[in-house]
Amino acid sequence: GNVGEDTGRDIVSTIQDGLGLARGGPDVGGGGSGEVLSVTPVVRPGRPVELRRQNPRVGDPNDAVVVSLIVGVMTVESRVHLGILGQMLSQVAYNELRTRQQLGYVVNAGEVQVSNVHLISTVVQGNTLPADAMEAAVEQVYLELMPAWLANLSEAEFQSYRSSYKSALLKPALTTKDEFDHFWSPVSHQGQCYGLRNEMLKYLEDSVTDKAPLVKAWDELVNPKEGIRQKVVVKYFANATARPSKQEAERLWKAHGVPTGALPLLAREYDEALLLDRADSATRVSLAKAGGYFPQALHCSLPPDEDTTVLAEVARGQARVSRGARGGSAFLGLDVLGLDA
Repeated sequence: GNVGEDTGRDIVSTIQDGLGLARGGPDVGGGGSGEVLSVTPVVRPGRPVELRRQNPRVGDPNDAVVVSLIVGVMTVESRVHLGILGQMLSQVAYNELRTRQQLGYVVNAGEVQVSNVHLISTVVQGNTLPADAMEAAVEQVYLELMPAWLANLSEAEFQSYRSSYKSALLKPALTTKDEFDHFWSPVSHQGQCYGLRNEMLKYLEDSVTDKAPLVKAWDELVNPKEGIRQKVVVKYFANATARPSKQEAERLWKAHGVPTGALPLLAREYDEALLLDRADSATRVSLAKAGGYFPQALHCSLPPDEDTTVLAEVARGQARVSRGARGGSAFLGLDVLGLDA
């Protein structure tokens, strides 16, 4: 442009000083290296986090709750598992919380992607129950209803969900916006993940042939045998925001049908929870100091198959032998296969 380099640097330094940033940029993800961040860093809470606030809309009688469980950095496998499980959760949560319990006119549930991190999340808004009770109802969906629903899922029903998910993967772009949305992610990630859908399709076809992988993935996420879940809860209250005691919370869990076997997990999370009354940049910095960030990794391909790895090693060995005897791996054509060592 028409701004000299020295003038440009002075402008950037002035902005950084005004924002209170260290010279060279904030030390997040890029490590001060000046590299463009292609994956936005996501804070790793390290413990359950609960935000409790008054409903900011004056006179609004509604409470609201968002209950999210963090899966972790996305992989090909987790994308497929949660892609299907998210559809199922959406149906189960709506049928239970909206249709049967009539907890509110807003009930949404499913998978959520935040940068390269995967979550499942449920949102409920209404004036039937306070937010703490709504959280207990969501936990019943996670810990009781979804496992029961998966256990009773017939082969025909599973294949219907699987077929629907496969069709979504294969659906071509129909508009300019569709095409832009399809290609923007790998472009913004500097050329990574162009073959992601092919890898997801391969995993779906080869490894998700029945409901067992979905049952296993859900159980590991919502009901770990030890420790606690990576859980973030946001609650807005029309009235009082005081947290119920542990005994009161346990009564809520039982009243809303949380299975007895899951009560120790919820009790551990109650004790470990970090309570917040605001969500801003200072809160983010505090959480990051305690738990750090999730790796800014993109897992866009399946781990190499064991048999394929063995064959590749054999091919490399043959290439080395051929180089000694015939003058190079190009003789076998292995260089174009990427097997040159």
